[in-house]
Amino acid sequence: MAGTGANSGTGVPDQLASQIAAATPGETSGDSPNLVAVTQNNYDSQNRIFETLTYSVDPTTGNVSQTALTTYTFYGPRGNAIETVSPTGLVTKNLYDGANRLFETFTTDGGAVNNAGTPLLTYAAASSVAGDIVINQTAYGYDGDGNNTETAHAQRFNTDPILGTSAEGALFTAVENSDGSLTITPAGNTDANLAARIYYTATYYDSADRPIATVNAGTNPGIVSLDAQNPRKISKPAAHSAFLEPNC
Repeated sequence: MAGTGANSGTGVPDQLASQIAAATPGETSGDSPNLVAVTQNNYDSQNRIFETLTYSVDPTTGNVSQTALTTYTFYGPRGNAIETVSPTGLVTKNLYDGANRLFETFTTDGGAVNNAGTPLLTYAAASSVAGDIVINQTAYGYDGDGNNTETAHAQRFNTDPILGTSAEGALFTAVENSDGSLTITPAGNTDANLAARIYYTATYYDSADRPIATVNAGTNPGIVSLDAQNPRKISKPAAHSAFLEPNC
């Protein structure tokens, strides 16, 4: 497009291209007082971003920092992001079901607490929470049409111990049933080190896959009857088994 000043080789405006070229980490951006940050993406052999480095820029001198805030991303065999390690050290791990839908997500330390404060940056560690201190865990259930029918969310108690292998691992185990419900077994039932508060919610749909009711059961594992509360007498699906699990 005429008038953009685009570099014919890259499509990047000439002025911006010169600023980026001068913005080598640890050096000055020269005559680029408007440059405020530099972000670098590194790609794996399948053209996916596995590492993102964000550098700061001194607004007065234009100097680019020598160190960067780094985000790491690990991918599973199907190309789904199974782990993201943020610069703060907070780690998100994802597990997918057979239909390639997000089934469970975990917020963890990435194994850092029991690894001298350093997250475990290996594929084996990315695929498991066995060596992690899990802070939050969420599981999702889906019906035959792919609608999210049930969600279970666990929050670790701040009084739970964090040292030693007994404090590591998932806060509950989840089984996805054919009707979209979840069967939840809290780890705290047998291991006090992994006690957590678990919240349950459910969504009901009509035959056109439109959401018609949402139930928030809090931490109460009782069955919620929609028929008794809805004047249209919405017929609800089979009882959600997660509501039958003991409160943790």
